[in-house]
Amino acid sequence: MGAIRTTSQTDCAACSNDRMEIESDISNEMPTTHEWRERMREFRRKKAMSQADLAKAIGTTQATVSDIERGKAESSQYVMTICKVLGIQPPIFSNDDLDRRWIRAGATLKSKSFATFEQLLRTAEQLAITLPG
Repeated sequence: MGAIRTTSQTDCAACSNDRMEIESDISNEMPTTHEWRERMREFRRKKAMSQADLAKAIGTTQATVSDIERGKAESSQYVMTICKVLGIQPPIFSNDDLDRRWIRAGATLKSKSFATFEQLLRTAEQLAITLPG
């Protein structure tokens, strides 16, 4: 059976009055990390969104958003939709601090300067190909 797709729209002041159309795959729950939940809360607040505003934007309740932020819900079908609305990366699952730093730095650079990100990515890919071992 295929994934169920839903679309929710919002037109709230916290979303800069831009009409957002968010597609959510509600068949797949995704686990979260403590670090990701803190980032979710931080970016929600930076966007001046209440939990109720975010809930409306992703098509759920304020209680669900609260459960996700507090870690009461350790996984959720709304993770990717939250990422789209808040402009954050999905949770990173790695025991290697360097991997997490690399991913976060790339995501931050990509959001600030896509051209620079793309250039540095090509350089890193070329370096990885040419290095022995």
